Amino acid sequence: MTKIKCGEIQKIRQQPQNMNLNLRFSLNPKTLTCCLATAFLCLSSVIARADEKTLTIAQELAAKDFAEFKYGSNGIRNKQIDCVQFVLAVVDERLGKVKSSTRNDILIAHGWTADEEQVKAEEGTDANIAGVQKALVDAGKGVAVDKTDVQPGDLIQYWMKRKDGTWFGHSAVVKSVVGSKVILLGAHQSKGGIADLKLDLNKATRVYLVRIRATD
Repeated sequence: MTKIKCGEIQKIRQQPQNMNLNLRFSLNPKTLTCCLATAFLCLSSVIARADEKTLTIAQELAAKDFAEFKYGSNGIRNKQIDCVQFVLAVVDERLGKVKSSTRNDILIAHGWTADEEQVKAEEGTDANIAGVQKALVDAGKGVAVDKTDVQPGDLIQYWMKRKDGTWFGHSAVVKSVVGSKVILLGAHQSKGGIADLKLDLNKATRVYLVRIRATD
C-alpha cells in the first residue's frame, strides 16, 4: 500500500476548505493488469461454470438405466424414451422428484394439438415453448443461459424449421461446446435412441438454455 508522508498530510491540511482534494495513489500498471485479469477470471468462473454434476448424471443414466432403450413415446415399460422424457429423468435424478407443474413444463405437456404446437413454434411468443428452461426458472432451480455462455451440463430446448416449413422441437443435455457448436446427449429420433448429436446453435431458430443452480 502507498504511504502518505507526514509532510504531505500537513500540505493537505493547509489547502483552502473550498478546494476539491484528490488523493491519488500510484499503482504499478503491471499490478493493475494482474488484478483486473484475476477479477475477470473469478467472475467468469461463476458465470460460465460447467455443471459437471448434471452431465455426469445424464451420462450414467444413458449408460445404465436407459442403455437398451429405443427412441419412442410408448413408455418406460416398453423400453422407449423420447427427448423430453430423458431430460426429465436427468432433472429428477439431479433435484429429486419435481412437482407436476414443473414436470409438465419440461415435457411441454399442455394439451396442444399438433396444429396448435406449430402455431406456437412459429409465433415464438408462448413462454411454454421454452420447455425445461421455463420449468426450472419458474421453480427457482435454474438460471436462463444465453447461447454465447453455454457450458457442458446445461439443459436445452430448441426449435427449428424443416425445409417443408413445419417446426420441430428437441431437448437434451449439453455434453461439449466448441464455439457455437455443441454435442448434445439425449434421446434423438434420428439416432433411434440415446446418443450424441451435433448441433450448431446459430442454426437453431429458437434456443432456450438453462443451468441448474450450483446450490441445488
